[in-house]
Amino acid sequence: MMAPFIPFYIVQELGHPPWQISIYSALGILLTVSFNRFFATRLDSGQRFAPLVGLSISGYVTALISVLIWPSYWTLISVCVLGFSLSSSSLSTMYSFGRYSAARYKFEIAPFNAWLRAMTSLGWMMGPALAFFIAGQWGAERVFATALCAATIWALLWWHTMPREARSDVLERPQIAGGDTDRLLWLAVTACLFFSTAHVLCSSALPLFYVREAGLPEYAPGLSFSIKTATEIVIILTTPLLLRRFSAVAGLILSGVLGLVAFLVLAQVKDVGTMVAGAALEGAYYGLFAGVSLTYVQSFANGRMARANALYVNSLFIGALFAGPSVGMIAQFSGFQMAILAACLPMLGALGVLLFTARFRRRNDLRST
Repeated sequence: MMAPFIPFYIVQELGHPPWQISIYSALGILLTVSFNRFFATRLDSGQRFAPLVGLSISGYVTALISVLIWPSYWTLISVCVLGFSLSSSSLSTMYSFGRYSAARYKFEIAPFNAWLRAMTSLGWMMGPALAFFIAGQWGAERVFATALCAATIWALLWWHTMPREARSDVLERPQIAGGDTDRLLWLAVTACLFFSTAHVLCSSALPLFYVREAGLPEYAPGLSFSIKTATEIVIILTTPLLLRRFSAVAGLILSGVLGLVAFLVLAQVKDVGTMVAGAALEGAYYGLFAGVSLTYVQSFANGRMARANALYVNSLFIGALFAGPSVGMIAQFSGFQMAILAACLPMLGALGVLLFTARFRRRNDLRST
């Protein structure tokens, strides 16, 4: 609810110029990346999961209460950005807890990871729509109040369902420090960063491209987003079947190829029918990426599972940090269509890294045998 609403709130409700969104966004991403790394270090050292999630909930609640009491830009870039960044770190913590749960309760890892990612996408499908609907009907203050109610449900679920003694020290420790496994982990994370950059370049440019350049009706961006997200969730939940027949790297390469096709189709949209086809392709490629990428990165964890999960989540945030300002700059000089086509460049980078990783891993396997 908060991630897409805060930029709107800064400009529309508080009346600040759009460039001030960049200050809030940059602070938020830098703090989230730092908290993710800190939490990962603690988890890999044997810290319990529950206190860290509780700390994330406390940060979220504090941020919401502060903006309800003192609704100002300075509140947003001080207390709120700190609290929301702290709460965002719960994502990588929950991915680590999910991996622990899969090992503890003998769940199949790939399907369980797919469910975790599907729930993340489902949250993105519901949260922004709910936030903007409430803002349009009753005002921004009700959005923060509703988010506070959601935080109460989050806290109750955490208190009643999360085992207090669960800790990551049940996971195996690194057998080899550094070396090829660490290089492969960084290559995997780099590929995810390229995917994230491509995704944000395209998705950020699409709404304005549809309305301003393609001449589609104003409902088109919302319809496109719904089709894309619904397709994404279906594909995420079917990726475990794919992983039983193909390797994770093969799934990601297929995702990259589909992504290139999606960008080329979306950049040529002139009517609603083509938009629907492009949105389905966008959901298919990103759903395949989301369903496979977490398991792919975890395969190179070498016992430091929380670190791998934190690097994975950070790669998505940093990719968004690169892509966000780039959309505005490209659109300023060449239009939003060019921003969509520009997404092909990082996607080609992701495919290059994946092909290199597959070759590097194959060569090492042959050397070891």
